[in-house]
Amino acid sequence: MIAHNGPYLIHCNAGTDRTGFVAAIIEGLLGASIDEILYDYLFSYGKKFADDKTEENINTEKIILQQLNTIIKGKINDEDNFQSNIEKYFLKEIGLSRKDLELFKEKLTKKT
Repeated sequence: MIAHNGPYLIHCNAGTDRTGFVAAIIEGLLGASIDEILYDYLFSYGKKFADDKTEENINTEKIILQQLNTIIKGKINDEDNFQSNIEKYFLKEIGLSRKDLELFKEKLTKKT
């Protein structure tokens, strides 16, 4: 993604789970709150699903947070350190340099 200009397409077979996790991590990198990310993830199943605070949706949110926490190996539910934990994931686990990370963020926020 760094080597090419957007727009970018992120997709998997169903367009929800793997796609949703990639989108969630990128949203967090760009400063979205945990609540915004959870809403967007649930919205991929439909607006009504995202707006309903049923026990099932609350449990789904917990599972999403657990999975994201596993992926980035950090405390994703720590709102104060949320974005920095995702940055650490890109730097340490993905292996981007700080310069590449900033370029990546710039490309993702650039108007096309």
